[in-house]
Amino acid sequence: MPKYLEHIAFYVLATLGIFVLYLRNRFKHAYPLPPGPPRLSIIGNFRDMPTKFQWLTYHKWAKQYGDIVHVNIFGQSIVIVNSYDIAFDLFERRSSNYSDRPNMVMLNDIAGFSFNFAFMRYGESGDDAEECCTRNSTSMLCKNIDPFK
Repeated sequence: MPKYLEHIAFYVLATLGIFVLYLRNRFKHAYPLPPGPPRLSIIGNFRDMPTKFQWLTYHKWAKQYGDIVHVNIFGQSIVIVNSYDIAFDLFERRSSNYSDRPNMVMLNDIAGFSFNFAFMRYGESGDDAEECCTRNSTSMLCKNIDPFK
């Protein structure tokens, strides 16, 4: 094998190794994620995810890892909540912390579509627009309904 091919192979492998280390450090989260089943490097927990009777697997994981379980499938983090009380606390009581549309700078700020109901961020103006939209669409739908049919 010629010398230059050995050098090329070395540089390709070194670059690939540095890239893998970069990706590994890039996806570290600021806050620790909940415990979960061990994962493989690229596919994560893909083989662990059930296709049938999911609740049985999630119940088993809840007994083993706790009421909040983290799995990773092809780099996508999934958090499974196994307790009604925790789910109610997170999704009902604290829903304003987690519910919002993404900030679309190109649409809202540059193109000027911030007035559009579909692109509005949650807040007072969004609530007013939603209430107005609901009130008007409901009254229009009610006119078309014939109660005697």
